[in-house]
Amino acid sequence: GAIANYGILNVVGSAFTSNSAAAAGGAIYNAGMLDITNSSFYYNVTAADGGAIYNDVTGVATIRNTVIAGNTAGETGAGIDNRGRVLLENSQVDGNRLNSSVGGAGIYNYYGANAVIRNSAIIRNLLIPIRTGIGGAGILNYGNLDVGSSTIAGNYVTVPSEDGLLKGGGINVQAGF
Repeated sequence: GAIANYGILNVVGSAFTSNSAAAAGGAIYNAGMLDITNSSFYYNVTAADGGAIYNDVTGVATIRNTVIAGNTAGETGAGIDNRGRVLLENSQVDGNRLNSSVGGAGIYNYYGANAVIRNSAIIRNLLIPIRTGIGGAGILNYGNLDVGSSTIAGNYVTVPSEDGLLKGGGINVQAGF
């Protein structure tokens, strides 16, 4: 990826376009404190997790007034893969693509992770499972998810799960509260 952060990183008015990583974080891998404002993430890619942003277990990320669109991942979270704590506010996660048997094309929120989404749009994300998948084209949540005053629309899972259903085009909650 473009940046691996283990300290304190402030990103303001920046564009991350066409970056790649073999593992986590096509544009940014974060294991520290990350603040992103008025920025964009387009066409970043990873073979594994977090096409645009990978927020690790120790990571605390605040993302405001930012567009995360057209990113691709091979396992989880083509837009955002959150394993720590993330606040997404006044932002758009749009048209990200995940080719995986797991899920979370827009946002993947891992076990024990905390995600708060406010005044944001999670739209047009696409999950193309390699085989029958879990679901959650917009959001796949295993942790704690709090969504308010946001739009979740037009997210799509292309292949049914093992029971023959297309699960959680918008949100698929597997655990949490």
